[in-house]
Amino acid sequence: MVIYYLLLFVPVLLSQYLLLTTTEVTTKRRLPLPRKVLVTTGLTLLFFILTFTLFPAIGAGLAVFVLNGLTILVIITGFHYRKMSYQNRFHLVISASLSVVLYYFATYLADILCFYLSFGAQSGKMFLALTGSGTALVQLGIVMLLKRKNPYKLLQQLVTNKVVEVLAVVVILLNLGTIAFSQDYLTDVLNLLVLRQVTPTLLSKLSSLALLILVNLFISGVLIGIASYLLFQIRQRKLQENIVLQQSFYIQNLEKMQQDMRTMRHDYKNILSGLVLQVQAGDMEGIKAFMESTVNQFDEQIGKNIQRTTHLSEVELIELKGLLLTKLAEMESLGIQCTLEILNPVNAIKMDTLDLLRCVGILVDNATEELATSLNKELKIVISQEEQDVSIMVKNSVKHRPLLQQIWQEGYSTKGENRGLGLFSYQRIVEKYPNVLKETRCDQGNFTQILKIRS
Repeated sequence: MVIYYLLLFVPVLLSQYLLLTTTEVTTKRRLPLPRKVLVTTGLTLLFFILTFTLFPAIGAGLAVFVLNGLTILVIITGFHYRKMSYQNRFHLVISASLSVVLYYFATYLADILCFYLSFGAQSGKMFLALTGSGTALVQLGIVMLLKRKNPYKLLQQLVTNKVVEVLAVVVILLNLGTIAFSQDYLTDVLNLLVLRQVTPTLLSKLSSLALLILVNLFISGVLIGIASYLLFQIRQRKLQENIVLQQSFYIQNLEKMQQDMRTMRHDYKNILSGLVLQVQAGDMEGIKAFMESTVNQFDEQIGKNIQRTTHLSEVELIELKGLLLTKLAEMESLGIQCTLEILNPVNAIKMDTLDLLRCVGILVDNATEELATSLNKELKIVISQEEQDVSIMVKNSVKHRPLLQQIWQEGYSTKGENRGLGLFSYQRIVEKYPNVLKETRCDQGNFTQILKIRS
């Protein structure tokens, strides 16, 4: 009897564990093992309690709908969703819902296979054990597929527009509703298939089930098509905004260089007047030193703007270039002197674009906030790429040496209250990627952050 119940319990436990793993894969968030075991156990107990109590009382359809809702709630609670930003919360809910939909796809496939292999003649509990094992195997295949073709980036993009968010929610609810309402049809169809007899009742049930699935697929396809079109339009608009921003930045640099040249031309008369006495006295060394100083000053004024413009052209990732342009404009308005160096063309980074932008934005914002009240407003950004490995360094001066062991704690900040979330979020993002490393140094009055992304 113990072995019998173990055969019933273990496949369901494994299936719930893989359900949670699917959510981890699509959110790129890993739960600590003790917490994952706890949440998996909770999901398993919830499944058995509702299966043997709620299903007979209110029917399979409504019971499945309630079970799905509670399952999603348990999953998002296990991921500490209250501590997340709105974007990450929405992503988590959609990912958990998608995991449930994929779980039922695996369940249906396992049910059909078991009935086809004549396992339906077994007792109810034994059939649950067999289909549970089949479901776990199908889920394992789904997890492996998702690791190769992870929809993480697509799910992140859903939060870029309210209409797309609503469409995503409608598609998920539509599929969860279809799963719930198809339970009664599916149960009857599978029971009739055991008899292996084609009857009018079987044909009617099959037609109703097929119609329900086709309507769901059609509506879901239309909504997904609309959402895809909106996402494409949003991306195109952002691309054009980045192009306009880049052109504006180049024009501002050209205007500044032109103004510097006008100023220098206006000062030529005064400069030449200062040389008259030195020429009359035959002071060639003085003339040489004066001219070198003047030319160097001119080169420095014009060269900085040319250099920044040239370096930006080396960044081939439009999103990263747009972020750098925005940050450079912000720093210029704050009077911060930023030195930007791109050592090699940057064209490929093995990290999700949104996460990359968040990391770079946090590092630059952190440095900018520190320099806002500093007298020495100098910031240096260096980006280099060797083959597929990318390194991003942000260095700024600091008035007080920070406690390096505390800067990663949530809420820690030297800038006042209600701050200190940036570097905490930065660390959380980096921890999601095994190929991404962070390095922090503080020496000689400079605070340096280095983000290394390996291929």
